[in-house]
Amino acid sequence: MDIQELRDYLGLMPDQDDGTARLCLAAAQDSARAAGVIERTDNAQYRLFICALASYWFENRGLMTIGAPSTETQHMINSFVLQLR
Repeated sequence: MDIQELRDYLGLMPDQDDGTARLCLAAAQDSARAAGVIERTDNAQYRLFICALASYWFENRGLMTIGAPSTETQHMINSFVLQLR
């Protein structure tokens, strides 16, 4: 998965810096690996999971949600991980 796919998912403008998006993408990929999910760039569900997770961190980078992700977000993450394992 490349940064352009995440840029498109986030709706970043062409002239908008993507440094933070790159960081969120790398963190999402590392998190998926740590959860036992094998990288499958040819799998749309995997790419959607990485985009959704990176987007969650990108949109909440100001730590407006202190603590653990919401119950709904955690259920989504768990569901993706289980399906992709």
